[in-house]
This record gives sequence, C-alpha cells and structure tokens, in this order.
Amino acid sequence: MKFFKFIFSLFGKKEKKPDYVFPHSVVTDYPIKLHELNRPNFKASEFWYSNTAEENDIDNTPKEQYILFNLMKTADMIQHFHYFVQTKFPDKKVKIIITSGYRNDATNKLVGGSPTSAHLTGLAIDIKITINNISIEAEKIAILYHESQMTFDQLLIEKTICHIGYKDNDRENRKEISIATRNRMNKWKLKPYKI
Repeated sequence: MKFFKFIFSLFGKKEKKPDYVFPHSVVTDYPIKLHELNRPNFKASEFWYSNTAEENDIDNTPKEQYILFNLMKTADMIQHFHYFVQTKFPDKKVKIIITSGYRNDATNKLVGGSPTSAHLTGLAIDIKITINNISIEAEKIAILYHESQMTFDQLLIEKTICHIGYKDNDRENRKEISIATRNRMNKWKLKPYKI
C-alpha cells in the first residue's frame, strides 16, 4: 500500500503552489534589499518613486532598514488588495497606480505632506485604480478596500486618489475613513466618512 501511495505522489495530481504568498515574511537576520519590494503587480521603485523628488534632484530612495521593513508590509498589503480587486472584476484589466509611497523629509515638505505623515516611515501609500483603463473614483477605492476586510489605520478619500495608511502594530490601527480636503491655509481637513 505504501508503494502505491509513493507512486501516486510522484505522478498523481499535484497541488499548485502559489507564485506569491501573503503576508511576506519581513523577519530576517539579513538586511532587506530594495529589490525585495518587487511584487507580482508592482515594481520595487513604485514604492518610493516621486516626480517631485526627481524634478528637484532629491534622492528619495529609502535607506534605513526600519523603513524598508515597513515598505515590505505596505507592499504586501497593496499586492493583496490588488488580488482582491482583480477577484471582484475577474474578466477586467485591473491596474493599481501608486501615486505616492515612501517620502523622505525633503520630498514630504515639497509636496505639502503632514510632518507626521505615515509616508515618512513607509507606512502609507496613495493610489488610483483603473479598470479596463477607466479610472474609478477615490470613494469607490475606499469602499473596495473596506470590503476587502484588510486592516488599515486611515483611508483618506482625496480628490482623485485614496490614501491608505498603516500603523507599525496592526492592533493600533484606528480604521478611520475620512474625506480629506485642504483648507485656505493649505492644511488638511478631515471629515469622517461612513461606509
């Protein structure tokens, strides 16, 4: 009997292993390298690239290990969200565009970011989504993220993008959803949003 089980294990139907496993293990004894941020639907550089930084000759590449550690989490979360959205629209082409990820201090100041922004530590990402090359509203992105039941600290619905922020410790996530607008002083004003 053992012989037949062995033969079947060699030629029988094998379980396909997934190409990507969530969550990515970030507990390592070796330094995290930038290329490790690559995900099936995202290039590593998308998590820190900034037009503003490039236009102003600022190197916005993350260097500190704690930031790379946080970016690994952010990368895993957004990849998982991509899978969720693709599952909701199986016959359509889903693209998540990262408009802002990690920002160093200089870049954050230039874009008018909050001095306490989670972008500074790699724990925030601003995104747009297109489905069959048609942009969907930021409000719809927030609703989809909420439906995914994934954890978050803040979902901020801005004009054309959705900001997703996380805490280091998932138990500290506040799960706040707000509409974010700028006031006359160019400061962010948050209005709670109910889904």
